[in-house]
Amino acid sequence: MGSSRTALRARMTAIAAVAALLAAAAAAAAPRRDAPPQTTITKAPKDRIKVRGSRTATATWEFTADQPATFTCKFTGRGIVRPCTSPITFAGLTKGRYTFTVYAINVVKSRDATRARDVVKVVKKKKRKSKHHR
Repeated sequence: MGSSRTALRARMTAIAAVAALLAAAAAAAAPRRDAPPQTTITKAPKDRIKVRGSRTATATWEFTADQPATFTCKFTGRGIVRPCTSPITFAGLTKGRYTFTVYAINVVKSRDATRARDVVKVVKKKKRKSKHHR
């Protein structure tokens, strides 16, 4: 009976060791919940948007994070800092330079410290010179 207990104890120790190894491997493979998310702009308007006359431009950005998150966006020229979702569009842009910034906040409230940023410039199209024939 002593050898049965010894064998059982050895098996239980082996099972506990395997369980500990599996738990450690799972923890290493899973993303840390407290790690800050990384935000990426996946689609952006052209660097320069040309408009004619008194027309205005519209610019749309799409973005994502490497983990479940909510987003906060800032758009200079409008002074807007607010929660946002992808895609986001800003219309009525007149001639000038605009900066769009977005950052993710994960479920444990860690913020992306690097923030994703893009700049767009709205310019007026040059008028074509008309050709006069005499």
